[in-house]
Amino acid sequence: MHGDAYVVGSSGGGGVGNERPDGTQQNPILPNAKEGNWQIFRDVPGCRWYDPHTPYGFEFQALDDTLFTEILDFPIGPDNRFSVSVGDRILGEFGAGDRVDFTSLFGSGISNFKITGIDSLLGSTEETAFPIQLAFNDRIGSFKMRPFSQENSPQPVSESTSALGLLALGAWGIMKALSIRFDK
Repeated sequence: MHGDAYVVGSSGGGGVGNERPDGTQQNPILPNAKEGNWQIFRDVPGCRWYDPHTPYGFEFQALDDTLFTEILDFPIGPDNRFSVSVGDRILGEFGAGDRVDFTSLFGSGISNFKITGIDSLLGSTEETAFPIQLAFNDRIGSFKMRPFSQENSPQPVSESTSALGLLALGAWGIMKALSIRFDK
């Protein structure tokens, strides 16, 4: 970690202080490098707004010792509901003014998450298309983010599909047991 150690279990990164030049979604911190289709944010202060270009959703990946502790806010605009997922677990839909506290949900910060359901881009340039405010486990953090299409996003499994699958599996098991019994 950079600087002083912070207790895992809180936003830790704070990053809120007198040095808030990028404190609004209209003036987000932009990527300072690019690696393939990943946009890299290296050694950026926590609790600020960050912005990649994205068509449907994007994936965030922490670098070095950085962990994401919270999504502090989502952008204000015509597209106002976004799904947040960690791994295959969809945490819910969120919008402007909402927070997602990863530390409370998972017991510590996380290294990867996705936001999907982005139907319209907000800014007039690639750099201001979808700003997001994040907190880290330290005052300074590094991460990368990349856009992805709808085909690559986590999809919830409906309960009816799960129930049908279990029913079919149970029926197959009964038929298999009966065929073994009749073969004897």
